[in-house]
Amino acid sequence: MPDHLHYLFPLASDDLHAAVTALVPTLEKGNASLAELYRTWSFSDRGASRLVVRASTLPELLNGLHSFLNGCPKPDVVFVAMSVPATPPPLVYIFSGMGGQWNGMGATLYEVCPVFASALTTAEDALLAVSGGSRFVPAMLDLSSTSMTTNAGAQAGNFVLQVALLAELSSRLIAPYMGALGLSAGEPAAAYAAGSLSLGDAAKVAWTRLVMQNRVAEHNGGMLAVRASAATIAPLLPAEVEVAAVLSPHLSTVTGPTQALDALRTTLPSSIVTINIPMRAAYHSSIMEQANIPVDLVMALQDLSPQISARARHFSTVTGDEMFTPVNAAYWYASVRQPVLFQSAVESALRAGGAVFVELGPHSSVARAIDCIAGASASSVPSMLRGTNELLQLDRATIHLYLHGHAIQWRYAEACVPSVTTEQAVAPLGDGTHRVVPLAA
Repeated sequence: MPDHLHYLFPLASDDLHAAVTALVPTLEKGNASLAELYRTWSFSDRGASRLVVRASTLPELLNGLHSFLNGCPKPDVVFVAMSVPATPPPLVYIFSGMGGQWNGMGATLYEVCPVFASALTTAEDALLAVSGGSRFVPAMLDLSSTSMTTNAGAQAGNFVLQVALLAELSSRLIAPYMGALGLSAGEPAAAYAAGSLSLGDAAKVAWTRLVMQNRVAEHNGGMLAVRASAATIAPLLPAEVEVAAVLSPHLSTVTGPTQALDALRTTLPSSIVTINIPMRAAYHSSIMEQANIPVDLVMALQDLSPQISARARHFSTVTGDEMFTPVNAAYWYASVRQPVLFQSAVESALRAGGAVFVELGPHSSVARAIDCIAGASASSVPSMLRGTNELLQLDRATIHLYLHGHAIQWRYAEACVPSVTTEQAVAPLGDGTHRVVPLAA
């Protein structure tokens, strides 16, 4: 078994402690390999409680089960939910914006997960069909490259990564997601996920958007995160600084010329904390007009063929509500010029029943905002975290959904790591039981 390959052992029962207590002696007495255990292990998804053990060896599996019985489940080995909802809470995908991109993002997933790799290439092809440029994914996956430090590289990389994460997560879930929501640069991928745009049209929006915003990057501007509500901060802003995003009741983003932002930091009350955002452009600001973006962007996107969300509900950070009209060229200009209404869009998703949010992007950027908006009424989990093994984090997200009552298509893993033959997944048996399957991790 490859060193990076782990297995997930899902188990559901009304009495997990009793089930594990009965299971451990059988495992300890047996002499089967871990792969053989997977091929013969049957289980049911029915039960008030769920447990998952993530292990690469039989001793690791046994140690994980013992840690559960001892009341100290090992982190990232044993995952437990003692009360699983009878009906899975509706799932909303959030496509994050700029600031979290880095060279090397997606490299592990690209190597091990064929669904992810294929979708990444397909999304890149869609962008290249619009741009006529050369392939950029190899540089994106290369830790030694600096391509993700540029506006164009980071926006292009963000789009293809999000499309690939969507495909990979969709291959793991049996039931579809309820909605999609995009934050600024994440809007094109969210529109594609919702079915509001085809992949080709979403790629055209992403490409046109980054080309136009390159003009903004030529001006001397930037952005600041502010730990205060938009209503609190707006009256304190000089004329050339604007609110760029309303993220939560206690977090906003402002945008404007660099000198004006520097002056603002010195004049704000000491109780208001600001955090520099590593961007050398004043997105969502009046510089858009100065760069003649309104006319050019709308003209470039006149031939879009938007649809009313066909796959999932589209919660817009442009309008702050669910979209029931086509996302046409005027909509996409508004998405780069107007403040990002993230808080309102999340509130709209919550009103529609959304209760589990999975962030699709290279790093978590909105988890705290979601927690602040939703409180205990919803949960969130990132699909990737910079500095964390990509397969581990994707497993965490998958397990999070399973422990919240969602049905997982465990068979997806048989496509991972082509060198794995006998250690492959087995389909659900059709009578409520399954064979446990190996998952790349």
